[in-house]
Amino acid sequence: MSKKRIILIHNEETTRNWLQENLEKKGYEVTGLPDKEAQVRHEVVELMYEKLYDAIVVDESSESEPVDVLDEVRKHFPEANTGFVYMTPKPQPAPSYEQRLADQYKGIEYPPTPERVERYRNAGYEIYEDDTPVEEFLRVVEKVVTGKAEAPEA
Repeated sequence: MSKKRIILIHNEETTRNWLQENLEKKGYEVTGLPDKEAQVRHEVVELMYEKLYDAIVVDESSESEPVDVLDEVRKHFPEANTGFVYMTPKPQPAPSYEQRLADQYKGIEYPPTPERVERYRNAGYEIYEDDTPVEEFLRVVEKVVTGKAEAPEA
C-alpha cells in the first residue's frame, strides 16, 4: 500500500518542519510549502498534477486565503478525494473597531472569529485548533485522510 500524501502550508519554517517530521513518523509522505500568497495556490496545483495528494493542511497565519486553495484544487481536480485541514488558534470574538484601529500600527494580530472558522468548516475544511497537543493534530489529519479518526490515547 502506498503512503498517504499531504501538502503542509505553513509560514513558520521551524513549525512546518516539526509538523512535517511528526506526520512522517506516522508514515505520511509530506511536502512542506512556505506560503507566498497567490503563488502557493499555483504550487499546490502543480504538485497535484504530478500526483494527487490525500490532504492539504493550511495554517491560519498563511498569507493565502485557505478557501482559495480549496477552490483551486476543486476546480482543477474535481475527481480528487483530497481532504483539507485548517489550523487555527482558538477562535475569539472580534475586538471593537476602535480597538483594531488602535492596534493596527502595533502589529497586533487577532485570532480568527468564530464566524470565519465556521466559514471554512462550511467550505469543507476540518478544523484543528493549534493550541492543542500535536496528537490531536495527527488525529485530525488521520480523520481527513482516512475518513475515520483514531481513538484518543487514554
